[in-house]
Amino acid sequence: MKTTKQVCQKNLMSGKIFTKLNMVLMIAKELLTILLVINIKMVVQVLEETMLVWEILTTKIMMFLLHQNQQQMQP
Repeated sequence: MKTTKQVCQKNLMSGKIFTKLNMVLMIAKELLTILLVINIKMVVQVLEETMLVWEILTTKIMMFLLHQNQQQMQP
C-alpha cells in the first residue's frame, strides 16, 4: 500500500498533476471568456436601451419647447 505522499511524488515526477491542472485552468479560462462575452452583451444592451430612452426624452422636451414657443408667438 502506497502512502498519499508517495502517490503525489510519483504523479509530480510523471507530470500528471500539471497536465490535469492545466486542463482545469483551460476550462476555467473558457468559462470566464464566455461570462465576459455575456456581460459585454448585457452592457451593450443596457447602453442601447439608455440611448433609446434618451432620444425619446429629448424628443419630448423639444416638442414641449416648440409648443411653448408657438403659444408665446400667438397674440
